Amino acid sequence: MRPQFGWVAKQDYNETQMPNLKLIRILSVEDHPIFREGLGMIIGSQPDMLLVAQAGNAVEAIYEFRPHRPDVTLMDLRLPGSNGTNTLIAIRGEFPRARIIMLNTSDSDGEDKAVGVHRYWSSQQYVSQNGLEF
Repeated sequence: MRPQFGWVAKQDYNETQMPNLKLIRILSVEDHPIFREGLGMIIGSQPDMLLVAQAGNAVEAIYEFRPHRPDVTLMDLRLPGSNGTNTLIAIRGEFPRARIIMLNTSDSDGEDKAVGVHRYWSSQQYVSQNGLEF
């Protein structure tokens, strides 16, 4: 199932005004609809980023990665039916140069480094770096 969203295209992007701007093409893989929508809104508000597709599970992630070949994939570590690590292995098996940032609600113990995880971005890191409290 291909997700539908209207804010993907940069409405204000004009090649004549910004001819050298190369948009960072992003695939977002997140099973929680509210968080997925929030990521989409944040990415959509950035002048140098373009959300090319979204996925809510591992199967959709692989399905969307193939035709879009994003520059960066933001992927939740925990996905229904599989997990982000297995999905990363599947994508990188087919596309070894894929760049995937794993999103996690807690700190990782580092065991996923063996499968090619370059970076985790936990909600705790964001909160502490931005001085936010809940």
